[in-house]
Amino acid sequence: MSAQATARPRPGMQVKARGSGSAPEPSAARGRLACGTGEALALALIILGGAALRAYRLGAADLWLDEANTVHIASLPIDAMLRELAADDVHPPLFYLLVKTPLAVWPSEGGLRLLPWLFGVLCIPLAFAVARDLAGRAAGLAAAALVAVSAPLVVFSQEGRMYTLLALLELLATWALVRGLEGGGRRWWIGFALASAAALYTHNQAGLFLVAHLAAALVGGWRRVRGWRLEVGSNLQPPTSNLQPPTFLVAGAIALALYAPWLPFALGQALGLGVGGGWLGPPPPLWMPAATLVNLLAGSEARDGLLSPGFAVEHLYLLGGAVALLAFGWQRLGTRPVARRVLLATGAIPIGLSLALSQVSRIYVDKTFLVDALLLAIVMAAGLPSGVPRARQVGPLAAAALLILAELWAVRVNWETPRESYRALVGDLEAQVQADDAVLAVPGFLSRPVDHYLALAGSTLAVQQVTSPDQLPDQTPTRLWVVSGGAWDESPAARAASAWREQTRYGRAWERLYPDPGLRLTLYERRG
Repeated sequence: MSAQATARPRPGMQVKARGSGSAPEPSAARGRLACGTGEALALALIILGGAALRAYRLGAADLWLDEANTVHIASLPIDAMLRELAADDVHPPLFYLLVKTPLAVWPSEGGLRLLPWLFGVLCIPLAFAVARDLAGRAAGLAAAALVAVSAPLVVFSQEGRMYTLLALLELLATWALVRGLEGGGRRWWIGFALASAAALYTHNQAGLFLVAHLAAALVGGWRRVRGWRLEVGSNLQPPTSNLQPPTFLVAGAIALALYAPWLPFALGQALGLGVGGGWLGPPPPLWMPAATLVNLLAGSEARDGLLSPGFAVEHLYLLGGAVALLAFGWQRLGTRPVARRVLLATGAIPIGLSLALSQVSRIYVDKTFLVDALLLAIVMAAGLPSGVPRARQVGPLAAAALLILAELWAVRVNWETPRESYRALVGDLEAQVQADDAVLAVPGFLSRPVDHYLALAGSTLAVQQVTSPDQLPDQTPTRLWVVSGGAWDESPAARAASAWREQTRYGRAWERLYPDPGLRLTLYERRG
């Protein structure tokens, strides 16, 4: 049988009848991504709106703990940065390397958050391209609009951390995997390998997404993998073409090979986190993924770098439209089974693996799953009908409009949520501290943002790091200032330190919250 007789068209290809004089042409690869004038203008307006939304108040809030840590690490020389990350941090170096330049040009809160803002903006056209590829033009514009106003995506586009970059790279890897599995060609596999490797250098939990992607590919390609193993292990001489391993395994191996230089350090970070028990409190309950999905739909009120489902829980009726659109979109994507399998694996497997690992290492935080907010927007956008009578479009369009209003509402709630004010705390210290006073941070890493704003104020005041109740200066001072706050204030070590001071030599003389328990400054005076 000839190759021409057995060839089958790839997904997204239209094959003309024989004798037409034309070769098969891709209706998707060219048509899906080529925009008309009106569509391009609409997309440009959506991108500008999303960029403006993310730029508003970009530099208004003080740096919080993790952002101050970003500034500290990014300000180091590259060799010192790599040593610091390997020894005392839990993240790879890519984001810190990228943020060095804007911080050097614009050393401020806005300079730190410039790249997260940019990556958050780039998520809009990428979501448009993916949704348009999967479900058509209307879905592309709808996905762009939903991503432009998505509360969790806006929130983390205004935080000087790596999470919008991680989301951008994982969405790119997910799309490349879909197109590669559907027969899109070598360029998609190269894109998958490069995006996956870059994600691994952005955040260690990107490894969970690589596992999910390879699992999704393996489900569809199991017969080929099994046949390849049997043929390679046999004594027969199989055809050369059958000796080729599945392309997704090759692409995954390339991603891991590119990541290999950092892998030993990542393993050391993971082992250190497991031994130390983490810093995020007790293991999350098994129902936590449900809260995560709510957060990723309309999470807001970010505190300590975490999303809160408070807004969505108080307004559950706003999620009704989202659930309906998700159901319609998932049904419509039934014509792209490979895409559905990859989207489901990308959305569910990393959350499940993280929940399991968190029972021993406390690594479950919803911001690492920010790509799921993009995937949810894409699936919801696919639920908007096109090419049907207008009467059938009213309901889905109304649901999408309601969801967009809910997201904007959640963004406003986030902006109105009080943030820790380290500038005010440093101002109080500068105004009230005396020469013989001691200043402690409990736990010690809270000294990072305090030190940052002390340096900006030109102060030489030293903040000592404390992790246990009996760690006092060698020369016991008459007055003791203690910086604490947030979830850390509720830790056993912090409570023990406070009780020890009050029950033995020190009594509380003054206290202020900045502006709430998220940050606390307490003055203790020695008795007698």
